[in-house]
Amino acid sequence: DGSVLREDGKLRLWHSAANLAKGGLHTLHETTSADGIQWAEPSPPLLDNVYCPTVLKTEKGYEMWYSDVSKRPWVIRHAASADGRKWNVTERPVLQLSQDWEAEIVVYPTVLKIDGVYLMWYGSYYSAIRRQTTAIGFAASLDGLHWHKHPRNPVMVPDPKRPWESNYVGSGCVARLADGSFRYWYASRKAPPFENLYFAINTARWPGPTAALPPLPLPPKKGDKGTLAGLKSRPSGSVDVLEIVGKQEAIILANQGSNSLETNPGDAIQKYEEAVKLDPSNHHILFD
Repeated sequence: DGSVLREDGKLRLWHSAANLAKGGLHTLHETTSADGIQWAEPSPPLLDNVYCPTVLKTEKGYEMWYSDVSKRPWVIRHAASADGRKWNVTERPVLQLSQDWEAEIVVYPTVLKIDGVYLMWYGSYYSAIRRQTTAIGFAASLDGLHWHKHPRNPVMVPDPKRPWESNYVGSGCVARLADGSFRYWYASRKAPPFENLYFAINTARWPGPTAALPPLPLPPKKGDKGTLAGLKSRPSGSVDVLEIVGKQEAIILANQGSNSLETNPGDAIQKYEEAVKLDPSNHHILFD
């Protein structure tokens, strides 16, 4: 496990190590290399109870996410640094067990920042089947501290049809490719008895999030798809127009009513009533 940044013509690698003589204490270290082959002697411990760190350099300085393995259940914490050596740990964990599929640990975070949004892939025991399976979850954040897990997690699970990854998938890293897609490299484990810590390195590709729909033209036509500017009554703000009936003024008023439903319910009701008067049959819009 480790995280690499290229700076000033050299590579900086942050990694964890365990001292089995001290009860398995995991500590953070840094090393450097000019060519990625020959590495300098690792630094003394920079931080305790750190496992599988991932480091980014952002406008805030150096940011790190790691598994805190000081006690069970393991959690993912965030730390910040001005120089990559002296780290200040955020008081509260940034990711904990919270979804039904997760068990005992959240581990192996790998983080990217794309277009101002932090993206994290992480691992956990998968339904706690005697620690024999793991899976991969996905989360996103605007500040790196407050994370929102994907409601359809896990996004990757072991595949019994592939004996080299029938039980474990995890310990991965992600890169964004030139075409905008994401490439994930991850380690896997075969079925018990576990004779290898990990058996193979594998890769998977994600094309990326679906592109946003363009603005919906007004007045809309049947079959149009798009977003309504300023729409707050639905999270996505996207609509599929199923049918258009009647006058353009009724359509526009109804859309204005939808826009003001949360901020000014009275105004929204008035606009709906005016739209009905203009065209009693109105128009039908299905919100996603």
